[in-house]
Amino acid sequence: MISLPLILAALGGLVLGLGAGLVIGRRRERRIAQRLVRVETRLRTSVLPMLERRASSVGVRREQRAIASDETIDVVSDLADSIRRYEDNPQMAYSDTLDVARESLKAPAANK
Repeated sequence: MISLPLILAALGGLVLGLGAGLVIGRRRERRIAQRLVRVETRLRTSVLPMLERRASSVGVRREQRAIASDETIDVVSDLADSIRRYEDNPQMAYSDTLDVARESLKAPAANK
C-alpha cells in the first residue's frame, strides 16, 4: 500500500516543480518582452525613417503604402512590401505620354 509520506513527497515535488517553472517562465517572458521593446525602438528610430525616405525617392505615394496596423514590426514589413511591389511594377508619372510617343514612332515605320 502507498504510504502517506510518499504521497506528500510526490505532491511536494509537483508543487516545487510547478513553482520553479512559473518563476523561470516569467523571468524568460520578461526578458523576451524587453528585447522586443528594444527591437521595436531600433526599428522605429533607424529602419522606418530609411524606408520612408526610400519610398519617397522611389515615388510610392502615401496612400499606396498599405500600412494596416500600428505595430512597428508590421509597419516596417508593410512599407517594405509596398516599396518592393512598386519597384516590381513601376508606375511612371508620364507613362501615357510615353505610350503616345511610342505609337507615333511606330506609325511612320509601318507606312514605309
